[in-house]
Amino acid sequence: MQQDPSRLAREYIDGALKTRASLGRSAKPSKASYDRAVRLAREAMKELLSLAPKTESHH
Repeated sequence: MQQDPSRLAREYIDGALKTRASLGRSAKPSKASYDRAVRLAREAMKELLSLAPKTESHH
């Protein structure tokens, strides 16, 4: 099953923000900062997924 890099990036950034908030650092990033973080995380996810071993579907 192919992973969606955009979804993985948003989940990663949202998780990091939740962790940050749980540590008492609740300042929300600007929309531009959030969008930039998601874009950079998406590129990283694409690269990581390209390096992952390909699994064969047995259907």
